[in-house]
Amino acid sequence: MSVKVNALDHLVINVADVARSAEWYRRILGMEIKVFDPGPGKTPRTSLLFGSQKINMRAARCRQGRHAALGLLPGSRRQLDRDFVV
Repeated sequence: MSVKVNALDHLVINVADVARSAEWYRRILGMEIKVFDPGPGKTPRTSLLFGSQKINMRAARCRQGRHAALGLLPGSRRQLDRDFVV
């Protein structure tokens, strides 16, 4: 059975400095920066928006939770996540 992908929901990129990288994307490519507050005690998430598309940015030094379990540490081969809408 095959799955039909309707759209790309978002990409997640790991960067050394989230704020500096987000500003570059805003200044050079004209993307809108949106910071999501997930609630008390949780790290805010930064996204870049362009039209209906979204790139989520994550600090490459992330060493906890689900991302560490998936091998998303600096120097790992999995430096990009992508999620599809099916």
